[in-house]
Amino acid sequence: MNWGLSKKNNISVILFILVLVIGCVFISSCNYSHTSTQPSSKSSRPAQTVCDKEGHKWENATCTRPKTCSVCGITNGVSLGHDFVDNICTRCGDYDKPVYIVEKNQTRSGDYSIFSGSVENFSTRSVEFVKIKLELMDEDKKILDTDWTYAVGSEGLRPGAQARWELMYNDAGFDWKYWRVSVMDYD
Repeated sequence: MNWGLSKKNNISVILFILVLVIGCVFISSCNYSHTSTQPSSKSSRPAQTVCDKEGHKWENATCTRPKTCSVCGITNGVSLGHDFVDNICTRCGDYDKPVYIVEKNQTRSGDYSIFSGSVENFSTRSVEFVKIKLELMDEDKKILDTDWTYAVGSEGLRPGAQARWELMYNDAGFDWKYWRVSVMDYD
């Protein structure tokens, strides 16, 4: 073989490749028990951890997370789940529905009913694309028609912030008695 190198360099290259191949074979057949302090992505428990020797350091379960070791990440049991009373969790203070309509009004202008109000973000994260749903009902509160609008778009709504919304509905010749608005969806 001549790779444009001297005979001495050709032999060096061949020996280097041979050492690499032998090293790869040795490593793949190694019987050493490798351990890790990081959890495996394939299971919730690594092969061996510091905790196996020293014991786990448990953090209590929360509404959304089971009892968890702060060192190795292993879990024990299940999360507690929320305990909502008047839409507020008695354990963690989270809101049942983090985005609420906090104000609503209805006025008339010609053949149009104008529905307006505000939404507030009670969560701990910003939300986007908050959709408001309007339902128009008859005297028996049977839904006759629905409509929707965005209260918030891609600009988002920070925690604790409010946004105004408005929806115009052409109800000429339409006999509705009751109306209701709700947060339909958000990201």
